[in-house]
Amino acid sequence: MPAAPSSMRGEVATKASPNVPSATNPVPFLYQALKDDNRELLSALLSETPVGSSLEGGAPFQQCLVFADASLRTLLLRHVLNNATGSKSSSNTNKGSNNQRRSCSISHGGKDDAQLNAGLDISSDLNIVATRLLNGSHNSNTKKYYQQANTEASFSPGSPTRSVAPPDSMGTPMRTSIDNVMSSGAAEVRLLSPSAVDSMTPPLSPSQQYNPFGSNDFEFDDDFIFGTSDTSALNHAPQRCMTYFLRPMVAHVRAVQHWIRRFENNAKRGTLRLVHRIVFLPGQSDYYEGAQTTSSGNNASASNEEGVSALCRKILRDAGLLALPNVSLQSLPLDMIPVETDVWTMGYSTSFRECELDGIPSALITAIAQSLLKMQDACAPAIIQRLQGLGPLAQAVLAKFLSLSVQDYRPPQEEDEDDPDESAINDPDDSISPVSRQKGDLGATSTVADTGEEEANSIDALLVIDRRVDLVTPMLTPLTYEGLLDDMLGIDCGVIMVDDKVINPEEDDVKSTKSGHSSSVKSKDVNHASSRTDFVTLPLHGSDTLYAEVRDQHVEKFGSFLQNQAKALKESHSAFTNKDKKKDLSEIHQFVKQIPIFTQNLRSLTTHIHLAELVKQTTEESTFRERWQLERAIIEGEQSYEILEDLIACQYPPYRLLRLLCLQSLTSGGIKSSKFDSLRREVVQTYGYEYLFVLNNMEKTGLFRRRETTWMDTQSSSFSNLRRLLVLINAEVDTVNPDDSSYVSSGYAPLTARLVQAASSGWMGKEEALRELPGRLVDVAQSDPPEELSTAMKRNPGGNLGALSKPGKQKPVLMVYFVGGVTFMEIAALRFLSKLESYPFHIVICTTNIINGNTFLQSLS
Repeated sequence: MPAAPSSMRGEVATKASPNVPSATNPVPFLYQALKDDNRELLSALLSETPVGSSLEGGAPFQQCLVFADASLRTLLLRHVLNNATGSKSSSNTNKGSNNQRRSCSISHGGKDDAQLNAGLDISSDLNIVATRLLNGSHNSNTKKYYQQANTEASFSPGSPTRSVAPPDSMGTPMRTSIDNVMSSGAAEVRLLSPSAVDSMTPPLSPSQQYNPFGSNDFEFDDDFIFGTSDTSALNHAPQRCMTYFLRPMVAHVRAVQHWIRRFENNAKRGTLRLVHRIVFLPGQSDYYEGAQTTSSGNNASASNEEGVSALCRKILRDAGLLALPNVSLQSLPLDMIPVETDVWTMGYSTSFRECELDGIPSALITAIAQSLLKMQDACAPAIIQRLQGLGPLAQAVLAKFLSLSVQDYRPPQEEDEDDPDESAINDPDDSISPVSRQKGDLGATSTVADTGEEEANSIDALLVIDRRVDLVTPMLTPLTYEGLLDDMLGIDCGVIMVDDKVINPEEDDVKSTKSGHSSSVKSKDVNHASSRTDFVTLPLHGSDTLYAEVRDQHVEKFGSFLQNQAKALKESHSAFTNKDKKKDLSEIHQFVKQIPIFTQNLRSLTTHIHLAELVKQTTEESTFRERWQLERAIIEGEQSYEILEDLIACQYPPYRLLRLLCLQSLTSGGIKSSKFDSLRREVVQTYGYEYLFVLNNMEKTGLFRRRETTWMDTQSSSFSNLRRLLVLINAEVDTVNPDDSSYVSSGYAPLTARLVQAASSGWMGKEEALRELPGRLVDVAQSDPPEELSTAMKRNPGGNLGALSKPGKQKPVLMVYFVGGVTFMEIAALRFLSKLESYPFHIVICTTNIINGNTFLQSLS
């Protein structure tokens, strides 16, 4: 038989060596330990009897999960609570366990779609029957992205004036239901009232801003909250619980306050019997030691407050909620969540705003430091040998990390004397309750220490990068497949929403497209914006070997790559079905074994071909090319004020325009004083006063600022010096067979990628470039016993990071931690470095959240 497509061969290789460190899975043990630990922590919390209920331990109860935003919902359901691995081999590995446990069916009706009925693996013991969002339309980012992408694709200068969406509209709560999505095991939520999302409502008044109900007076009865599923025995449970998952944000707390008050008003009329469990995450990692011991409502609420910020406690206490016997307050030490084998995130979408705009970075810094300490302790006895940081927040994170290490450290003899049962923790036969875990117990039940793989499953170096170090890259348009999907549709924690007509085009559409008489699929959707559009939810994950191979490819390559994959798949099938050639039993047996893989690859290939067509249609439009050329001209030092003014006059999509304004300001050291006020005035007059607040916040964070010019102005800026010193522009890069990370945008290498390269080769000769960056370089060697940062900086850390790589041995692991978010352009560039034979490290990417230019600026609105 002919050779199978590369995606099929890749899966076989993955199955053969799932635990061997590689460029795409640098620390397989730690990756799996994080996933298992997160799942056990969340499952343990949800399986506990709610505080304040009338139930005895172990009695059945229903619960509805309410999430602060759609990203948090996707992150917890898809990447934490879901027991399915998402890999194609998971159906075999989980087959035995599925016979002994029942998966949870969470549905509120709606039509059954065969594509959405397989793979959900959430234990029915958790009694989850429904999910909700605090603010439905505000958090349904994927549909907003799709609408914005359609609008941008159909835009051209001189087009009729159209209404512009406000930057931060909050809507009414939406009815949602969970279905089983795809065969990859993704747990997703389908929206039952998309009209609330598609209608862009104006901003609410200050009195309504924290009210999730808006102007509609919903009756929160049993049907609205828990649905009507008469066939389920759980509907007759004696008690019902609302579990709220929040970030420590005032807006989230205010919204929950209104939810609980509304339920309590209904309870007085005897229509609902609910208990409320408010969970903040991430919380303190040592919180659970004594928080689960009390049983009475008020006492439990008081003890559970320890892991919650003082401001959130004060708001709830002033509202009188903590005095209610059926309200409990908890925190969950769920910080680092793997979304890919080499990309781990906190999912903290407001991280940059909290640090740079609100000025309250302490909670986030503590959470990051605790996540680093947890990952280091999981790799014990190995420690992270070298620590480097760029930017003020990076220095604060490293200082807090070393401080926690000092506090957590106990000498070996002290452990033997004070804790004689410490060895029991490392006994794999003992069951460890996740709610009683202490720092360092992550992965304690793993047998990695017995297999002698400590070196292969450790983190050798850490580089923390403050997002403020590189604010230019998020404003640029990526040119990789994954980056373009995120820029056009919005990838929300590994999930996108696409119009069903794109994935399953009608026959007439296919024929008209081939004949050249069809307009863009997206433009067609814009014309029907008033009618209801069916969206398909698609998971994008590296377990799909075809996606893992194509996601970081340049737009000039992935089209032909997918075409070659389709030809190889067709040849593989036609070679066996050829009637002229006789087959023996061994060939027939081999083909039968390949049928499931063939079917899965065909489904994946069809999906990505349709998505690639959508991407190619956008990138081939004149507006896209003109935008890319304008971005390139700006980063090369040109002043483009006249073009920006023309775009404003033509009502260019607002956040696209704001990205260009920020790009001009960041690369030029600010906007000319004579142009600064006029540009601000034109933006407000064209798009509305709502954008005045966005402009002010952009100015406060340094994204958009005035440059006072003098008669000897040299037009020099920090970015222009960095562009020269670090060779950020490489116009001769080969985008099809790249030899440099600048291929991700056809010639521009992300500044952060160049800094990672410099860190591995040493900072000698880069002193001038370091002076152009905010903050200072922190470079220390971690010792045993640990010491504070101020003490560690007095010692010489030794050679460059590349010295950690030893010839003939497995590549060491470098963890790059982005504080404030990372883009898919940067992820692709770092993956390229990790796969290079000449680069001395495998790279694992950690971040507070994954961003693009639109989401980055929207977080400031």
